[in-house]
Amino acid sequence: MNKKRRKLLEDACQYLSKAVDIIADVKFDEEYSLSNMPENLQESERCAVMEEAIDTLEDAIDAINDVADSLSGL
Repeated sequence: MNKKRRKLLEDACQYLSKAVDIIADVKFDEEYSLSNMPENLQESERCAVMEEAIDTLEDAIDAINDVADSLSGL
């Protein structure tokens, strides 16, 4: 791989890192909102949706990190 292509992949990895940061911030905010949910709503459908969103965000972070790791090895 030539220097130009390596630089492009390096740039892509930086964008992926930024994406992970953004998603992690959203996940943190969602976790904070969930943990501050009033007790009478903790078993509600809304909480279940929030928990599912948190799990999905975590999966997205893991997937993006896997891609970045694969690219950094090139």
